[in-house]
Amino acid sequence: MIRTAILAAALVFALSPALATDADDIVRTVNAYNDMMNKADFQDAAAYYTASPAIIDEFSPHFWSGASAFTQWGADYDTFAKAHAMSEPSTLLAKPLHVRVQDDRGYAEFPATFRFKHKGKPYHENGVLTFALRKTGGAWKIAGWAWMLE
Repeated sequence: MIRTAILAAALVFALSPALATDADDIVRTVNAYNDMMNKADFQDAAAYYTASPAIIDEFSPHFWSGASAFTQWGADYDTFAKAHAMSEPSTLLAKPLHVRVQDDRGYAEFPATFRFKHKGKPYHENGVLTFALRKTGGAWKIAGWAWMLE
């Protein structure tokens, strides 16, 4: 009996990486994307998107969609940041509030702190980053995201 329990526990431990859920994969995808953004590695960050994503953010024009959404959002952010003397942006994601999966679609909400320097002084905004994802070719890709201030 004890031997069976030990073998069962060993089997579960050995297979635990293989038992990762889609929800875990979504969290890893969002965190990996965020890591690329924090490194200003926009080429690798772009690889986390579907072919035609949508982005909603607090600065004008507030909504970007289509094949060039990420690139255009980035250009518009740069313009906004320069106009408001913002530099050194980074985002800290907390443990997700919700992660939901249905078939090849996913949804995740992350409390987030957007940190930057404003006129050289540290500043931050607290909010929530909400992601919609789609599983494509076995990998989760970001179909869209929205930023909301607290």
